Formats: sequence, structure tokens, C-alpha cells
Amino acid sequence: MESNLVRCLALSGRSSDAEAGLERLRASGLGAYRVATVEVALGHIERAMEALERGVAERDPWMIWIGVDPMLDPARVVPEFAPLARSILG
Repeated sequence: MESNLVRCLALSGRSSDAEAGLERLRASGLGAYRVATVEVALGHIERAMEALERGVAERDPWMIWIGVDPMLDPARVVPEFAPLARSILG
């Protein structure tokens, strides 16, 4: 749930608090998919894509939501997003 709080901090413009929270979550082993949702909220689309690619490699179970999760909508404009999603969803 803390990743949702950190995402909300990012969306409310408290980016420095969100960045600090994200670093804490990364250190605690937060999964790549959840990292990606925070990165998107921070406006770091390329970093989010890197996290999603890690999620595929690590077989993060949250990756099944990539096709429908509105938290990832801003990343859908990246050309690499659709092939990545297809690689998971078949």
C-alpha cells in the first residue's frame, strides 16, 4: 500500500517526497511493476519502461495488469509499450 501513497505524493506535486519514498521502497524490494506505476506518476516514462522490462524478466505477477491498468496510461504512447504488453498477454 505504501507504493500507492508514494504514487499519490507524486501526482499531488510532492515529487521530492515521492522520490524519497520510491528509493525506500526500492531498497525494501518493491516489485518492478509497482515501481513503474510510481515512475509514471513522477513523469519518468523511460524509467517506468525500464522497470516494466525488469518486471517481465523477473516474472513479476503484477505484470498481468499491464494491458488494463490506468496507472500506466501515460506510458502507452511509448512505441515499446505495446510490444512489451503483447509479450506478456500473448
